[in-house]
Amino acid sequence: MFPFAHLYNVQRGRATGPWTADWKLKSGDGLHVRLTIVDGSGSEVNLCDGRSPAGGPYEMKWIMLHHRPHLQPNQPARTQIVSLIEPHFGTPAIRRARPLRVLGDAEFGFSTRACQVQLDDTIDTLLFSGNPETQHQVESGIRFSGRFGFWREKDGLPVAITLVGGTELSKGRFGVRLQQSEYRGRIIRVDRSRESVTIAPALENPTALVGEVVFIANEHRRVAYKVVDAVRRAQGTELRLNWDSCIGVGRSTGTTQGRVLTDTAFTLQGYRYYHGARLVSPDGQTEYRILGVRSRQAVYLDLKKHPESGADRLARQFPKGTWFAVYDYGVGDELIWPYAVSVVLEKPNRYRVTAPVPVKVQLPDGAVGSRGDLRE
Repeated sequence: MFPFAHLYNVQRGRATGPWTADWKLKSGDGLHVRLTIVDGSGSEVNLCDGRSPAGGPYEMKWIMLHHRPHLQPNQPARTQIVSLIEPHFGTPAIRRARPLRVLGDAEFGFSTRACQVQLDDTIDTLLFSGNPETQHQVESGIRFSGRFGFWREKDGLPVAITLVGGTELSKGRFGVRLQQSEYRGRIIRVDRSRESVTIAPALENPTALVGEVVFIANEHRRVAYKVVDAVRRAQGTELRLNWDSCIGVGRSTGTTQGRVLTDTAFTLQGYRYYHGARLVSPDGQTEYRILGVRSRQAVYLDLKKHPESGADRLARQFPKGTWFAVYDYGVGDELIWPYAVSVVLEKPNRYRVTAPVPVKVQLPDGAVGSRGDLRE
């Protein structure tokens, strides 16, 4: 964010409706990037010029949105902005964009948002929600329960439907419905040498998860991994994940109550990068959830989870001069797999349905759906 100290020619104002800004790349062979702010929630728009303080010779136009809500003391500030980023070669595909009114409960202070995008011959509706279990009614007639929804129509008939982490996306007689929006399970075993976790309850069809993105979460943390293999085991389902889950290593220089001291530099300290992660002892036999790391100082254990972590006990588990590791997740963390469903018109009256679980699809009269990737 350091370039902001080198901004000048500042202009400011408030937009009363959707607006756009278009940048033409100097060396992009005619390539443009257009930003459309569909709904700025009353934010102040700041336009200015600036150069990079790192020595870049170019000057460019900066746009910043500043929201100054009327808050009570200790009330957190929240801002929701709906924006579209569109590359084009002189002729944008988006003809018009506008926000849509949505009825339904908000979650964590954030309301469900929807916008309508007019293209040459189709109308797209984009929907976003932090509360996937609540049904929302959109002014265009769409019913939506999910985290993300996409509805494309032409001449009043659906051309493409996508629902992620939800149970319904429909309009009139057409749409998709699911029994559940996502799978939720717990990690009951971790094999760090293979980057695998075993989750329970077991999945009925483990292969449906291969290639999918899952989220591993606890009270403080949420990380994403792709599943590269899934096998049924006696206790649950074993998943092999794509990324190395080790996010740090350090040398122990001593211990105190709830802390493992270290002289190792942890560059990402201070960004909550390690908050909710797992500290694993040099022998791999002991594991603690942590609240954070201070570079060249200490790893801080979560004492609410581990009140027994006294200095003497930690000294036995993390001897001076030995090396510990910090991992993204551990036993007890929750694994979440949002179901993604899509229905696409491939040719007149023929739709391709993609879904990892059984789904109910309602199509126009005379149309048929093929089970392109419908896994039951």
